Amino acid sequence: TNLAQVHLRFTLSAQYCPLCLKTAAYHHLIWTPVSAAICLEHDCLLVNQCSWCKKRLSIQEIVRRQCSGCQVDLSAVEPISAEGDQLGIQSQQLIKACLSGADVTGLPGMGSLPSRHPAVLYHFLGNLSRRLLNCGKDWPSLHTPLNGLADHIAAPTRHLQTLTPEEGFHLQKAAFTGI
Repeated sequence: TNLAQVHLRFTLSAQYCPLCLKTAAYHHLIWTPVSAAICLEHDCLLVNQCSWCKKRLSIQEIVRRQCSGCQVDLSAVEPISAEGDQLGIQSQQLIKACLSGADVTGLPGMGSLPSRHPAVLYHFLGNLSRRLLNCGKDWPSLHTPLNGLADHIAAPTRHLQTLTPEEGFHLQKAAFTGI
């Protein structure tokens, strides 16, 4: 498979932060990876569909702040907070640092991470996430936070592309515990 298809969201299946969109009509590059699930500036889940008609959104619609299906204002969406979910936020900080090539050991709470290149850690986290999707039936027997993962992923899937930001957030958090 093409690496871009595995790791990046399609331009017609984009996601955004409603609070960032209220400030300015743009699309952050960091919202493009499939592994990105929250806005680290606002600690809220990203949104990947129209809250009214449930249509998948394009980058163009996000920049215009309007769903082309029902014309709803995308910046008016009430954000879902991830504040207080420290493990989930740390997993997203690790993903962002890995994607930027930063030294991940300097991140708060990440001092015990293995001393590896950020690309290696990102690849490992991605593989772990995909393996967790493949063993979904076994989640109830796994330890916290995995034992609640099945409650967050609505239907069995084998593709990270099809997950909502909330499902991706919980999956990445679960995979992060493996590191």
